[in-house]
Amino acid sequence: MTLLLAFGIGTAFERYIILGTNQADAGKLDRFLKSEDPFEIPIFGSSRALGSYVPGEIDSHCFNYGYVSTGNSLMLYLLRLELQKKRETPIIMNLDCQGFDYAPGNLNKYISNIDNPVIREVVGEHYKWYYSVPVIKYYSIYDDLLAGYFSDKIQLTKFVQHGCAIEKNSNGLSKEAFQARARNLQYSSMFSYDEKQFGEILKLLSSTKRTVVFVIAPMYRTDLFMSRGFKQLFREMCQRLQALPNVKVYDFMDMTDDESDFFNISHVSLDGALKFSRRLHDRLKNDRVL
Repeated sequence: MTLLLAFGIGTAFERYIILGTNQADAGKLDRFLKSEDPFEIPIFGSSRALGSYVPGEIDSHCFNYGYVSTGNSLMLYLLRLELQKKRETPIIMNLDCQGFDYAPGNLNKYISNIDNPVIREVVGEHYKWYYSVPVIKYYSIYDDLLAGYFSDKIQLTKFVQHGCAIEKNSNGLSKEAFQARARNLQYSSMFSYDEKQFGEILKLLSSTKRTVVFVIAPMYRTDLFMSRGFKQLFREMCQRLQALPNVKVYDFMDMTDDESDFFNISHVSLDGALKFSRRLHDRLKNDRVL
């Protein structure tokens, strides 16, 4: 009887709390895996996608599938799944300047769908046996999952809309302090480029006729912390992407140097996100992607 009660509570918690909001990571991933909306325009990426793209300003059919602390490698898996869906809509993918890496990010978002072969592949060596056991699979992370649920429902510090989550607060720094922080950031040593993984991305892109738009979201004063060599490597990667007929690359990296448009060096503020998203909408319209 006790086991049945625990199972019932665990099932209800998963259904109504963990998957009860498509704003928190687990619910958002579950939404993506199950969504068959023929008009949806997905936006994939890391925290820079999560905190930069305001779906309602880009297109009414957009949904932001950005995740905090997740490497670009997750895009490979999401793109593979997305291309299996019966859609003809464009795909928007945020392109991080760090290149491509294998960071899966917070594992909490995967547990509810751990039996999906692709999700299991993403988790890889990080998989724990109890992830497949009802009730105890969420052991020690119930508080994090509850926090995500209430954060979506209450929305005290973040603006949320169709998957995006953008800080409402400003950076609180003077212009001088903000520039000093940028100079201290050494991006040159952070570039990660895996030819095998990048080749898999190119192969997937070549397998579809759907338009895929890679977008570089705004960053603050890249001239202060990005070396010429770093930018050259990144530009070369972008050129290889853009060589494909169904791929476009939009570079908004240096769109603005106004400190009020940024929450920190690599993430825009709500004002910056709104400006960027409107500019992106105009570019997509002008190129007849939308």
